[in-house]
Amino acid sequence: MSARLDSEYRARAVNSIGDTEIDVLVIGGVVGAGAALDAAVGRQQVVGISVLRRFRRW
Repeated sequence: MSARLDSEYRARAVNSIGDTEIDVLVIGGVVGAGAALDAAVGRQQVVGISVLRRFRRW
């Protein structure tokens, strides 16, 4: 995954939400990361994470 967090990257990532079916959307920090990990690895769901105006799809 890219480490870029500039406004162009964020805009593309947020726009991709509409193009992707997401099973779980986690909004939060450390606790949310644990929930996302459990959903993605343990339950094999497609997870989106939003933290401080950033979005990442796993």
